[in-house]
Amino acid sequence: MGVEIRQVGACFAGEVAGIDLTEILSTENVKAIHDGMNKYAVLTCRKQPLTAEQQLAFSKQLGIIEHAIDATLREDKDARLPSTFADVSNLDKEDRPFDINDRPSLFAIGNRLWHSDSSFIVEPGKSNRWPVCSRFKTSTAGFSQSCYAAKIVYLHDGQKGDLVMTDNRQTMHKVRPFSVDEPRDMRRATIVGDGPTVVKK
Repeated sequence: MGVEIRQVGACFAGEVAGIDLTEILSTENVKAIHDGMNKYAVLTCRKQPLTAEQQLAFSKQLGIIEHAIDATLREDKDARLPSTFADVSNLDKEDRPFDINDRPSLFAIGNRLWHSDSSFIVEPGKSNRWPVCSRFKTSTAGFSQSCYAAKIVYLHDGQKGDLVMTDNRQTMHKVRPFSVDEPRDMRRATIVGDGPTVVKK
């Protein structure tokens, strides 16, 4: 069975069906996902829980993985995940929520502002993959050439086992507020971009 994508947002965002993310993707399905990202900018896959290893294996089929360096103010000795992931959870290496005054917690407050990931590096990240390991809501804003001044928001009401993919070049996203005592296990795998977006002088 091949990839099927139906639009779920008002102007963008599509829901993917017809594939098992734990299996090796066919060439046709890889192309369908890339085409879907180009068309919808946000793709979601419902009820496909992935381990970290499975998420990484799936992501590698879609491009080169960007290594997250100094992404969350965690020291190397306190790392919960390898650098192939940006650990944007609120959990320490023992999987306990950080105290609200810990540096990673304070740093993560910035994720509540609209942003794209890795947009500041020479070759900005192309796209992200986040599995939903706990229930959460996230907002993604998209801007098109025809309605640049108008904000269009897709709100994903995430359920455990969902996977959300976002295109860094077409969208911005932010984290909605949540209780600091609530475990929020979020790990982001980012695909390296196609090249620099500006001419270096």
